Amino acid sequence: MSVTAAGGFDHGAPVESGALRATIARRAAGSGLDPAPAPAPSPGAIEGDFDVVVVGAGHAGCEAAAACAKLGLHAALLTVNLDDTAKMSCNPAVGGIAKGHMVREIDALGGIMGIVTDRAGIQFKMLNRGRGPAVWSPRAQCDKPLYSREMTRCLAALQGLVRIAGVANHVRLDRGRVHGIELADGRFLR
Repeated sequence: MSVTAAGGFDHGAPVESGALRATIARRAAGSGLDPAPAPAPSPGAIEGDFDVVVVGAGHAGCEAAAACAKLGLHAALLTVNLDDTAKMSCNPAVGGIAKGHMVREIDALGGIMGIVTDRAGIQFKMLNRGRGPAVWSPRAQCDKPLYSREMTRCLAALQGLVRIAGVANHVRLDRGRVHGIELADGRFLR
């Protein structure tokens, strides 16, 4: 897997680890963050070997991890708190003109957000009925705790997907490629 950096770099070009370290050091200077790499974890602290490690169990992370598992990859989904998987914002809506289009695209590609929304929805409405059909858009208001539980249930049913509670501390690079993720508690995912 190539590592790419945002902010001033070509997003498609691989970034050498030295350049990435320099960028991190430059951005961290004066921020109070320590740009120095942490010591390597002990070999006994390895949590698992994975084809893919997805950091963050929000909507996008859940979809990414589910897609990897459906492709037959051994995937890890790392999140700070397993109970906050797919936690919805203060407005628990799925749909609308923009997000509704995205959800339909995700559904067409085999995603699970639409399925979970159908299970956790408490109000379904077609928006913009007073305007032309070009701007009509379905929207569902969801039960926030139920949405999270249903997403957790869908993820648990996927073979090859492991959910892990932890905080990503460092991305380990080897010759410009990701070698693994070091967690704040010393565990290592690769």
